[in-house]
Amino acid sequence: FFFGFLRFYSSGATLLALLDRLDPPGIDVAERLRGGDTPAQILGHHVAPLGHVGDLVAAARTEHDPDNQLGAAAMTLAGLAAAEETSGFPGGDLPEDTNMEAAGPFEDVSGVHQAGVDTLDTLGLFDGTGCGDARFCPDLPIQRWVMAVWLVRALDGSDPSAAATGRFTDVSPAEWWAPHVERLADMGVTHGCGDGSEFCPTDVVTRGHMAAFLVRAFGLDAADSGQGFTDIADHTHRGSINILAAERVTSGCSVSPLRFCPNRPVTRGQMATFMARALSLIPRPQPIPPTV
Repeated sequence: FFFGFLRFYSSGATLLALLDRLDPPGIDVAERLRGGDTPAQILGHHVAPLGHVGDLVAAARTEHDPDNQLGAAAMTLAGLAAAEETSGFPGGDLPEDTNMEAAGPFEDVSGVHQAGVDTLDTLGLFDGTGCGDARFCPDLPIQRWVMAVWLVRALDGSDPSAAATGRFTDVSPAEWWAPHVERLADMGVTHGCGDGSEFCPTDVVTRGHMAAFLVRAFGLDAADSGQGFTDIADHTHRGSINILAAERVTSGCSVSPLRFCPNRPVTRGQMATFMARALSLIPRPQPIPPTV
């Protein structure tokens, strides 16, 4: 039953149907879809923590996926199956022409972020920052040290030389990525965190921080005419966010109302897409209509 259920509900259309059936409390599914989340991402990262489903997901992974091969969305489905305590879900295989495999180098990347991930991977940006053989973990939040590695490689085309010392007290020179952090600071892309004496390498990057990093890194300078985001009026990085939108690197996280969600963590897949757009390696979204 488990694997029949899993195979059936792995397609996008049936994931949407399942989301509609669940109607998860506190989660605006339509808004998250407009913001770029896939049905699998919504299931894996917003539905799974609800109630006791998270515990059931963990139990399903222990029993069926100890090597973490199936991904968060698949294990969420397993947990939901257990939570429903019913055999009423349709089982069986998908049609023969259904493609369940990712076409690129990573078996867990498909859909909206695949173009960005695959393109940057050909440039060697992700070496040493993956999460396992042939896996990218696109739905995990990106940490600041990982972002530093990607940005430095994108800007310089290579890894920096090792540095004997660094300016940030929480970055050990023994870390292989320490030179990337130092180089990012040398280029003025990062000013550290807090009072500037630390880098906070394992903190996640928020969407607001991402906007500031990309604007500085790639010299984006479209006029900040105000893109109409309703949730950034007092945000520290308001200027960078509006520039990023004017450059069509982002179209926000919601259209009604128009929002950017500056404090929401950026996932690894999203960061790859934003970077690939900023580098003009993949198409950019349509411009946001000016505020009337």
